[in-house]
Amino acid sequence: MKITQLIVLLLLSCSAMVAQEVERVKAPKRASRIQNADTFVNASFDLQHKVFVYDSLQRAGYETTAEEEDFIIESMRSDIDSLLSVAPDLIDDLSSKVSLKTAKAVINLNKAKKALRVSLKMVKSYVLDEEEEVGN
Repeated sequence: MKITQLIVLLLLSCSAMVAQEVERVKAPKRASRIQNADTFVNASFDLQHKVFVYDSLQRAGYETTAEEEDFIIESMRSDIDSLLSVAPDLIDDLSSKVSLKTAKAVINLNKAKKALRVSLKMVKSYVLDEEEEVGN
C-alpha cells in the first residue's frame, strides 16, 4: 500500500512537463469474458487515462488544488489496488481455462501491459525531471 501511495504522490508532486510526446495505448474493443482479466485490463486503462489527464493539466499550466489532488490520488490508488487484488486470481483463471476466451484475454492483457508501461514511463520522466530541478 505504501508503494502505491509513493507512486501516486510522486506523480502528482512533479510539475515538470514530459520531454517527449508519449502515445496513448488504445483499449481493447472487446472484452474477453473472463471477469478477472477484464477487470485487470479496465483498471490498467483507467490508470493510464488518469496519468494522461494529469499530464495534460500540467502541460496546460493548470495548478491543481489540494482537493483535486486528493481526488486524483484516491482514484489512482483504487485502480492500483484493483490491479493488485485481481492479479493472483487472474493467473489461476488463465491457467485453468483453455479456450478462445483465454486467447482474447491474453491479447487484452498484452495491451494492458503496454498501457502500464507507457504510464510508468511518464511517471519516471516526471520524477527524473523533478530530481534534476531539485539538484540545480
